[in-house]
Amino acid sequence: MLPDHMRAKRGEKLRHLVIHLATWSTVIAFLVTPGLASAQPPTQLISIEVLEPVSGTTHPTGRPIILRARALREGGVLVGRRVFISANITLPDGRSLPWPLRDDGMGGDETGGDGIYTSRFSDTRLTGVYHIWFKTEVEGRTERTAPYAINVEAGPAAVAKKPRPRETEGVWWKRNLWALLLILALVGVVSYAVWKWWKPAISFRVSKTMGNETAREFPGKVVKGKRVCLGSRDEAEEWDIPDIGLPHCWLEYDGFALYLREDGIAERMQVTNGTQHRTRSEGQDVLLVFSL
Repeated sequence: MLPDHMRAKRGEKLRHLVIHLATWSTVIAFLVTPGLASAQPPTQLISIEVLEPVSGTTHPTGRPIILRARALREGGVLVGRRVFISANITLPDGRSLPWPLRDDGMGGDETGGDGIYTSRFSDTRLTGVYHIWFKTEVEGRTERTAPYAINVEAGPAAVAKKPRPRETEGVWWKRNLWALLLILALVGVVSYAVWKWWKPAISFRVSKTMGNETAREFPGKVVKGKRVCLGSRDEAEEWDIPDIGLPHCWLEYDGFALYLREDGIAERMQVTNGTQHRTRSEGQDVLLVFSL
């Protein structure tokens, strides 16, 4: 039989052993138990709101199905890089296609960063029921919707598809730009030719220098198909032209050009702006300068 002091020491050792075993068992249980070491406060619920399409509706073949959805948390729209929304589409022939939705203002999305994820599914050639599931991934959590059933049937839209205004705006005039420029050029040439042909008269001014005499100006007008003698007082008065004093010179206008003729010269000389012509009158040299 052990003395009292030895029994006390043995009891003290057993008590320390029990305390150590209890401590280690608590640590092991904390590490092994799932979710105990990383316990976090409960997160708010996340859901998907599908804006388009409406389940059970009928859709014509050949027209895209618009997909629009957004992720919600406690009624508020989730926006950010950590939000992903996609769809899974099962076709009538059994094929299943993953289909991403976008919120970057491209690929059918109207406004980037507004939380509404959009896409267009264009492969609607087959008739039958298309089943569409929507899925969202937010901060590692995934939520899915029930399938949306869309019945696709053959209709007028499959035969005559009306393009969207945004796709056709400005295309016609760009495609036919050269043809429009050519038509405008032809119209301009024809209009100029008609105007020149039907122009009934042309106005002119003659600067006359005779010998050492200072130049004088004589304004006048020539009617198409007629001629004006630069020295005839009668015609000068008829057309309000002063008598220049050159009885054997006259001007002719054929609707396109003005010509100067002098008696004894068979060839006509075309008159342009600044044309100079030297002739003789009363034994003196006369210099005529025309301006049209």
